[in-house]
Amino acid sequence: MPLEVLLAEDDPDIAYAVTYGIHMTWPGSQVRVARDGTEALALFAEATPDLVVLDLIMPPPDGLTVLRHIRESSHVPVLMLTAHHATIDKMRALDFGADAYLTKPFDHRELLARLRALLRRSGSTDQEYYDEVAAD
Repeated sequence: MPLEVLLAEDDPDIAYAVTYGIHMTWPGSQVRVARDGTEALALFAEATPDLVVLDLIMPPPDGLTVLRHIRESSHVPVLMLTAHHATIDKMRALDFGADAYLTKPFDHRELLARLRALLRRSGSTDQEYYDEVAAD
């Protein structure tokens, strides 16, 4: 079963770069891109992804609100990807249920390493496939 990722990111350049990195790391993966919080919630409701990459500041509802809704029904791994560097923003996101927090600008290798770590911790049944592909 291919990896399914929900990416909520309103910057098209960042969305493209993250999507490209995921496709290169996990061939055959599906990345659904939401440009705002409303679309993110709709896409999440359609098919529960294996991973969520969520921008903190995006058109309403914001990332924390989306995260709160996700946590009402799911324990899917969530990585917050945001330009907010303040400790209080990190604390708030982690307290709301984010599993990881990465600030922009970011190194794509670090992003992909964090996503691999989230998959390992989630106990995904296809983890052996993901690790094998990532090691190549």
